[in-house]
Amino acid sequence: MGRILKSFPLSFLTVALIWYLCFFTPPSNTGLDKIFGFDKIVHFGMYFFLSCVIMWEGKRSSFHLDTHSVLRFFFAVALPICMSGLIEMLQENCTGGRRSGEVWDFVANSLGVLSAFALSRFFLPKM
Repeated sequence: MGRILKSFPLSFLTVALIWYLCFFTPPSNTGLDKIFGFDKIVHFGMYFFLSCVIMWEGKRSSFHLDTHSVLRFFFAVALPICMSGLIEMLQENCTGGRRSGEVWDFVANSLGVLSAFALSRFFLPKM
């Protein structure tokens, strides 16, 4: 586990930040809720960033995710999407109504992950 943590410190930090943001009690009135689709843009962005960080750290780590497409897919796509689904289910069932799990949040999260993976072909050419 120590080797993985040393190879992916920003990925673990990003995962922790996402978990925090998904379960803290949001302020009641920020004004941002008036922007149509803002919540979905934030969800897309969080998971896009997470996948980008995982792929970037995977490319430079001793795990060589750039040469193992199954590992790359698992760590950069499958795990973030599964984490997203788990968070949405926990928000719906374990927050006492403070947060709600939404299918469209899950869709936005998944699209962020898949977009990052697709764009990695341009920015990380050996992936």
